[in-house]
Amino acid sequence: MLCATKSDVGRHRTANEDNCAVNLDHALFVIADGMGGHERGDVASALAVNTVLDCFRHGLAVPASAKQELDLLRNATLQAHRQVVLENAETSGTSSMGTTLIIASLRDDTLQFAHVGDSRLYVIDTTGGIARLTSDQTLAEQMRKQGTDPEQITRKHNSTLLQAIGLEGFVVPATGTRQMSQGESLLMCTDGLSDLVAEADMVDVIRKHGDNVEEAADSLVALANEAGGSDNITVILTRI
Repeated sequence: MLCATKSDVGRHRTANEDNCAVNLDHALFVIADGMGGHERGDVASALAVNTVLDCFRHGLAVPASAKQELDLLRNATLQAHRQVVLENAETSGTSSMGTTLIIASLRDDTLQFAHVGDSRLYVIDTTGGIARLTSDQTLAEQMRKQGTDPEQITRKHNSTLLQAIGLEGFVVPATGTRQMSQGESLLMCTDGLSDLVAEADMVDVIRKHGDNVEEAADSLVALANEAGGSDNITVILTRI
């Protein structure tokens, strides 16, 4: 397994509120995008990622079945939410902070994931096909599913999250499972990439660089910056 991470502040932000982590010993991948419209988004994303890592340090002490693994992903997401909510309560003099979160794990060729928000998880297969495994938990996505005229969906709708770690009384993580094959790639990213770079262009970059995932990750970030770099950009790219 080959893996690369890349995080960049972009061209218009003064701070990077994204955080990510990879533990290749346990094939664990985590990405979080602190909410730019709220104070201390970087604190929220870091707290969420570190809470997930702590959960897995304990949970992986005993071999887990596939079901137990998915339960651990879900519970780690909920624990991250509780920790950010608690931090918000202890700092009530400031605006509430929040973050998106995706956790993915790969065990015996089985990919499992849990997510909240609008960061994304893709699989690129060996023929160049791309599948988005996550659905954006945004007002815009909800309107699309309800058949709203696309011309009525604005940028504000795209940036309005229906769920976020730390900002609601409770969250319901979306979860999923997929069997992986050798030669396929996993791409996790914040919306600093997915909002600015078309999926076809992501695939072209990943296929062009082959096993050089470091160069591919750098190129993906460069594409987002060339397209305006309006947000922080974070990528985790893994080749199976």
